[in-house]
Amino acid sequence: MLPPRIVWKTIYRKPPDSVFMAQYDVVIIGGGHNGLASACIMARNGLKVLVLERREIVGGMCATEEIFSGFSYDTGCFYPYWLRQDTVDELRLSKHGLEFIDSGGIAYSALFPDGRYLTVYEDAKKTGQEIEKFSRKDAQSYLEFVTFWKRFRPVVDAFLLSPPPPLDLLTDIAKPLPVKVALLKLLGRLPPSVNKALDFLKEPENIEALAEFFFKPMGAKLDELFESDYVKIALASESLVVSQSGPSSAPLSALVWRVIMKERTGRVRGGMGNFPLALKKAAEDAGARILVNAEVERVIVKDRVARGVKLKNGEEIESRIVASNADPHRTFLGLVGQEHFDDRTLKRIMKYRLVSTGLRLNYALSRKPSFAIPDEKLVGALTYCPSLDYAEKAFAEAAMGDPPSKPLLLLDVPTAADSTLAPSGAHILQSWVNPTVYEARRGSWDTIKESYADNLTHLIAESASNFENSILHRFLQTPLDYERRFYATGGDVEHGDLSYYQLLWFRPILGYYDGRTPIRNLYLVGSGIHPGGGVRALAGMIAARTILSDIESGRIA
Repeated sequence: MLPPRIVWKTIYRKPPDSVFMAQYDVVIIGGGHNGLASACIMARNGLKVLVLERREIVGGMCATEEIFSGFSYDTGCFYPYWLRQDTVDELRLSKHGLEFIDSGGIAYSALFPDGRYLTVYEDAKKTGQEIEKFSRKDAQSYLEFVTFWKRFRPVVDAFLLSPPPPLDLLTDIAKPLPVKVALLKLLGRLPPSVNKALDFLKEPENIEALAEFFFKPMGAKLDELFESDYVKIALASESLVVSQSGPSSAPLSALVWRVIMKERTGRVRGGMGNFPLALKKAAEDAGARILVNAEVERVIVKDRVARGVKLKNGEEIESRIVASNADPHRTFLGLVGQEHFDDRTLKRIMKYRLVSTGLRLNYALSRKPSFAIPDEKLVGALTYCPSLDYAEKAFAEAAMGDPPSKPLLLLDVPTAADSTLAPSGAHILQSWVNPTVYEARRGSWDTIKESYADNLTHLIAESASNFENSILHRFLQTPLDYERRFYATGGDVEHGDLSYYQLLWFRPILGYYDGRTPIRNLYLVGSGIHPGGGVRALAGMIAARTILSDIESGRIA
């Protein structure tokens, strides 16, 4: 269940003539999925909303594009791992054409060099049956591990679906903690997320588990739980997909988060681009106006208050509120400008880290690639990581500034489940390759790009015998290409490093986690605020509710 909130009622009241009048109530910079979700909610609440998208299509990094004739590639994200069904229902996306293809409960299959594989399912018992092929003991350990961490799910949901508790509440209850917490709990003033966390931490076992969650290396926990290297590799390979460190140093939370806590609603029929297309239709149905090929050059700021935007073509558009779906650095340092921030705030903005964690390589194929798994399991993703030492070496190379010669691979054959994406009999293979670097130590990406694509092609061919001679076209997007194509600063697809010091109250900077910014009437509605990246639309929805609340309370200048 989603927490209580303001939805589906008109709260906007026309301001008196004496205050600033504008063409629009809200101008949203960027038509990514979070921007469109926020537009949908605000338009349904009676606001006059304009969305300005730089590219010729909406969706940001949720885009499906015909790069090669007849083949529709997902050029950004290719699977809605984090999209919740209640979000789909709330935004009424099924009504506007969003459909999912059932994956049969398959999350992914880990491929091994000796031709064996291990399929991980959404159903822990089915995964346990797969693990039994390698170790009965490990199957039982896996079931116990998943069962334990599923108990933590309500706490995670409470923090994901709403902003963190206000900082002033936390400082208020800190002195003296037991008495004030008990009183606030009795009076019903504690946010649901705090209530659930406190209930969870009543058990000493849970406190110990939480310490492991944050601080225990994943590799150490895998060694503790499992005896089979196949099982360890299968679980680690998916857990490290957007990691910046190998299994010996990546926290246990990466394993819990990506293998146990993910939401899987199925593959988007027609490609990931149909998700933002449904959001666009829903927003327009609610009255929002959406323009493409409309690049914003800067945010108009007067006396530390956002008053509208100036487009690259010189046109100025006035609005009472400006909401940016761009990342925090691009918004604050590029669209607003350093001169509008005090030194302390600017220092915090500059400290916010954006990092590239991977790159994309898509192929158009004349036939289905032959991996060593049954064809029916191709509806899920595939991972390739031969050993934990292999992963460590890849991350060590990236840490030295080199794109790894043998990186981890997350592979996907979308045409195995959706034949509409390619001509009859043809197929698409898309891959996420990690770790990587934004700036290569030996040569720029523009000079090494094709040779690196050759290297990756040979690596994939080790698992698919008929792969190389079936390639019709390939399309590599390096972190630099992500920055150019999607304006993702540093090639960061998450709008900011997801390390603990950049989550909750600290995303993107201390105190501005719910969409508000140091500039009055300027809001962030993208993944640079709580709860962070992933295809889930929650950041945009949380920011929209913050804006509605500020309008109702009179905070808007």
